[in-house]
Amino acid sequence: MKGSIVVFNKQNEMRIIEDIEETLLEDIRRQTKQEHCLVQLDDGKVDLGYISNAFFREGEIHTD
Repeated sequence: MKGSIVVFNKQNEMRIIEDIEETLLEDIRRQTKQEHCLVQLDDGKVDLGYISNAFFREGEIHTD
């Protein structure tokens, strides 16, 4: 199932990663509270930095 993952950093800033399989959330959650969260995305390996929390939502997230 594809959807969007919302991650938060140390400053509680939000980042949204869209069109992602829900299984990626497990990888991110295993790495929360570490200095580097390394995940494999379509463009290759990406360091998301420190992640305090992450959530998955099916479909896209619309922001204004």
